[in-house]
Amino acid sequence: MARLDHVVSTALSVSKAEARRQIRARLVRVDGRVVAAPSWQVVLGGVEQVTVEGAERLRPVFHRLLLMHKPRSCLTARPRKAARRGGAAASPQGSAAEAERTVFDVVPAELRHASLGPFGRLDKDTTGLLLLGSDGGLQALVTHPSGAITKQYVATLRPGFPLADDAAERVAAGLRLADGTQCAPGQLEIVRQGPPVEVRLTIHEGVNHQVKRMIGQLGGFVDRLHRVALGPFKLVEAGGRGLGLGAGELPISLAEGEVRLATESELRALAALLPKDRAYTELAEAQREVSAKRESGKTSQAKGNRKKRHRGGDEAAQAEGEGGALAAGLVWAAFRRIETELGVARSPAPEAASADASDGLGEWAVVEPVLDRTAGGMPPPSRAALQRALLALAKRRPDAGAGRRLAEALEQQASK
Repeated sequence: MARLDHVVSTALSVSKAEARRQIRARLVRVDGRVVAAPSWQVVLGGVEQVTVEGAERLRPVFHRLLLMHKPRSCLTARPRKAARRGGAAASPQGSAAEAERTVFDVVPAELRHASLGPFGRLDKDTTGLLLLGSDGGLQALVTHPSGAITKQYVATLRPGFPLADDAAERVAAGLRLADGTQCAPGQLEIVRQGPPVEVRLTIHEGVNHQVKRMIGQLGGFVDRLHRVALGPFKLVEAGGRGLGLGAGELPISLAEGEVRLATESELRALAALLPKDRAYTELAEAQREVSAKRESGKTSQAKGNRKKRHRGGDEAAQAEGEGGALAAGLVWAAFRRIETELGVARSPAPEAASADASDGLGEWAVVEPVLDRTAGGMPPPSRAALQRALLALAKRRPDAGAGRRLAEALEQQASK
């Protein structure tokens, strides 16, 4: 994935500021739908088509996603890091160099690219499905616990280390590891009674060495570990045999050490895991920007001579702050009038407004360009709070056209 402003900037060879201007002016469409949020996440690889009014052809943004059946004795690390880990022993001769080979050595030369990175990490002797790609947004979706992407492993246990009788129940309830780490609920089932015993463990996060630590907490010891599924993808043996496909799972037939490009249908399957609201992160960005400015101000103030050196700048900032507060006050007054006209209860405090009210994004897309013209000095925190309140209002009254009403009120207010 990539931000829409980055895609437009790259495709048209224009600045990010110009790209954001065109997006907010509602000149950009994603799969035929107008998107007015510069932070909207676009799925690359031809899955979603971005068009700009007046532009005949857009230069595509580079994208590559690889599926690998990771072999044993192979580090999930870049070659430089692998060399540092190997130290003096990682000589270019003999078995030491072979022992420190990486997943990037497994990728065929024609598929390699400097921007490729692994989506998560498998231990050196762990085999199974691994994704590598150039898309940092998809990487975050797959690896961050908030994505809750399913990961399924088959572990072969060492004889003499039986699992606790209540192992499955403890995993289903959320296992607590020895160091106090609380794991999210998962599923554990016996695949083969053995010897050796094989178990299948399904988790939805990626704590360091999580599977081995969970099995150890349950009394077992992992001799071999193999990842069979990641998100919508599931490894199957040659001929289509495997552990059975669940709903929405795609069979991936790869021999150990084999690598190939993801198909369009596989890219779309990953895209289907994306949250419905891909632009809401813009609120968090605005809040982080304001927090950073506040912290910067505190640091400068602690030096004791800020006012002397920047008196003129402080006066300008104060005037700008007063203008922004006035703009914010007028906008909020218009918003409250809209609430009254619609006959709904007053919106909750901005902090309590639902972040899941993604149905109102279209309403915000109508208001945002008008807001830029009529209240450009509105402070980012107040603008973010207004967006949250508008989303909450649109969720309660989706048929009311609250965004259109507010845009018209702002235009009338500006013309007075």
